[in-house]
Amino acid sequence: MASLSKSGITTGATIQVWHVTQSIDAFTGTSYDLTIAGTLNATGSSITGSISNATSASRAINVQISNVAANQGYTIPYLASTGSTLTGLYYSTTGPVYNPVSERLLATSSWAESSSFAVTAPTPSQVLGTAYPSGSASIPNTSLKMIAGASKTGAGPNTVAITITEILGKTLGQTAFVTATVSGSAGINNTIVVNSLLGNILTFESQAPSTDFYYTIIYI
Repeated sequence: MASLSKSGITTGATIQVWHVTQSIDAFTGTSYDLTIAGTLNATGSSITGSISNATSASRAINVQISNVAANQGYTIPYLASTGSTLTGLYYSTTGPVYNPVSERLLATSSWAESSSFAVTAPTPSQVLGTAYPSGSASIPNTSLKMIAGASKTGAGPNTVAITITEILGKTLGQTAFVTATVSGSAGINNTIVVNSLLGNILTFESQAPSTDFYYTIIYI
């Protein structure tokens, strides 16, 4: 690639056509090696084109990291609002790092809306049991789990059996606590009760046939 030259430009010498046209060509699309020392103040609505092998850049919309040969991480730039302007910032070594080889963002997050390939994730909070000192029986004060669902009893007999894998081996009233509520207008002069829990089969019975209902299971 050609470079701009001052050859032949001396006091008293004749200025040649190429002395002028080389500068015009350099700024109108002909390839020349240009080195800018100091500050470049470019005005106008936009700067188009692309930049390769830049050591650093501020406020760049797209940045491509070249020469990715090793399993190396790179800090991620982001925008932070400062008054009416956006300032380009980046996290330090404690912030999120992108590994281009594994194609993963190494970061921590709370309340993430969605996430794939998380290495670790906290266990969700569970319902805690509550003891009632006014009675001799109490719910164990330990972590409990909950299942909620809906079903419908038969046309006769007025029962329905639901298989729930999670409550296999539980005992009704001791390690599994079940409530049921008749749905909507079907509840007028109608009730539903829990008949039994055998293995992982939970049976409900209603007063009227074909009764829609909701159920909630709290189990240890």
